[in-house]
Amino acid sequence: DNHMDGAPLVDLQRGLVYNSLFYGNEADTTVKVGANGLVLNNTIIASRENDLPIEASNGVPANIINNITHNEFTGPATCFATYMTNRNPYTLPAYLSQYPELAYQLHEHSRAINTGTEFANLPTSYDQYKSDRMVRFDVDRDLLGNPRRIGGRVDLGAFETWKVEPKQVVEI
Repeated sequence: DNHMDGAPLVDLQRGLVYNSLFYGNEADTTVKVGANGLVLNNTIIASRENDLPIEASNGVPANIINNITHNEFTGPATCFATYMTNRNPYTLPAYLSQYPELAYQLHEHSRAINTGTEFANLPTSYDQYKSDRMVRFDVDRDLLGNPRRIGGRVDLGAFETWKVEPKQVVEI
């Protein structure tokens, strides 16, 4: 619920934003990324018409990886678990409806599942975060505490989705 006019909510010139959810904010640009800023596995939602969820200030989006961005005014995002929102035809239990951030999880058939760039394939600009072990898909957790990688590859965005096929064994 932050409000910024004339400036981005996050102006990342250097550093890492990893595994975060931005929603319910009002800003011309939610996250602006400079040449030395790295944005990895985030879900970034713009809440006003014509606002940008994310912008690469250097004009090169190479340092924006595995993110889901959406402007709520462009229509429904088909990748999210719409059954978690209050806009569904069913009545959610109270314990779920009081957490609006859960609506930004991926649904089980989203194309964003298992489509993220794997840790070993990140650009060399991420090497310092690899060597410092700040980003480790093999042991990191998503926002709900699920393993960052369930299945073959990481999911896009801040949430990893449980999609266990019949007769599939998942070890955590």
